[in-house]
Amino acid sequence: MAYNVWVLAKLPNRKLNWKTKVEIMDESLIEKQNGNFANTVLPAVRSNLVTHSDYKNGAGLYDLAMFDPPFDIWKDINYKPDAKTYCCFTNFQNRHHVEKMFGVPKFEMIWFFKDGRWVSHNMPRLTHEHIMIYGELRYDAYTGEYNADRTPMKKGKGCIGRDKDLGDRTYTPRERKMLNSVIEVPRNVGKELGVWGKPIDLIKPIMEWLTCKGESVWDGFAGSGTFGVVAKDLELEYDGYEINESSCQKANVRIQSQTKELSLFGSM
Repeated sequence: MAYNVWVLAKLPNRKLNWKTKVEIMDESLIEKQNGNFANTVLPAVRSNLVTHSDYKNGAGLYDLAMFDPPFDIWKDINYKPDAKTYCCFTNFQNRHHVEKMFGVPKFEMIWFFKDGRWVSHNMPRLTHEHIMIYGELRYDAYTGEYNADRTPMKKGKGCIGRDKDLGDRTYTPRERKMLNSVIEVPRNVGKELGVWGKPIDLIKPIMEWLTCKGESVWDGFAGSGTFGVVAKDLELEYDGYEINESSCQKANVRIQSQTKELSLFGSM
């Protein structure tokens, strides 16, 4: 029997309540109060866009939560959504704030890049950021396209060290490229996304590793919408939040205009 009733619905993790008409097949799933149907929790619905709001929002359990706030506000962050895995971006000066909130990371990566400034006329300034990962690591750390041709290839006879002649050797190419713990990708210097927007070539391999098609992503500091663009490309459900209204609007335009598959190294 189907129950087509008005209920007081609640979104998980939100204070918002409203009346809505739903059809429910199993009466046991509905909480009754004084003989009336009430307080039924509806499944979380992802917007797949960026909402103009602060980061203290979310609906239900996410498979991945991406934290990329301005680094100088890490000390003030006091909310995290329910998620299986958390990926946090920070620098050396503020990583202790991340550890205070999340603890010791299960895995850590380094993003190494030239920051656009120069130590001298011919010496660019090199710097890095920390990518700290917490929670479940449910998938192998592979990224990129699958290698269709895995024909064994000839390998050199020598190696690092004293062995100069190890004889004829071959190796079989991997099915996919392994994701390294140190990633060297240029920053968005001089581009319209701003220098603080993370490049696609950095974000896509990480999200590709930590998620699977159809899973959900929370992004509390959406900025230019890079995480949303990658989520759409990887066919993930996405909830983004951005406190700056202008940035929120631009991010949504960017996400909605993303129609072709993102290719690494040379993407937008």
